[in-house]
Amino acid sequence: MAAFDLQEQEQIEAIRSFWHSWGRWLALALTFVCLGYLGFQGWQMYQRKQAAAAGEYYAQIESHLERGQQDKLAPLFQSLKQEYASTAYANRAALIEARLAFEAGQFAPARASLEWVIEHTKEEAIRDLARWRLAAVLLDEKQYDRALAELAKPHTDGFAGSFLDLKGDVLVAKGDIAAARSAYRAALQKLEKSASPSRSLTEIKLDALGAE
Repeated sequence: MAAFDLQEQEQIEAIRSFWHSWGRWLALALTFVCLGYLGFQGWQMYQRKQAAAAGEYYAQIESHLERGQQDKLAPLFQSLKQEYASTAYANRAALIEARLAFEAGQFAPARASLEWVIEHTKEEAIRDLARWRLAAVLLDEKQYDRALAELAKPHTDGFAGSFLDLKGDVLVAKGDIAAARSAYRAALQKLEKSASPSRSLTEIKLDALGAE
């Protein structure tokens, strides 16, 4: 029993010695882990609240659009971009804002909204869509070189056919028919056969250019 008590006492002393040497650092490490976890949980909760609030704004936008109340949209667009820029709703709202501006012939505001989306979105598909629409706006403004520069920027393969097709349109407008033919042919290679309307339109445009 005495031997056991002695062995137990030695273990206790070893633990005390270890805790004396390392206890403070272990406690600090544990504190940082706990704070990190709590911070992550807090950030997740904040993100959920932001998304929920942004969703309410977006629902109002859809409601006003359905009722033809476009005059009430500007403050909603502004609030989403200023207060909820990190949410997917803000980017989609900015795309709507750009479309409405473009349809009204207001090219500069349309460009500004699309550039905002490209800068803020974290979704590749949304970024590609915004860049494609931006190039289309630049085409309408006859800013051909800027449009081609946008279409030359990196994008996902899913948008490759659409980018090449629009590139052909820009080159036609610019008067470079040979390069336009090449762009349309490349577009047909990228456009999926399931995308029949898009392929058919590209084929029509290519045929319209005639033989080389």
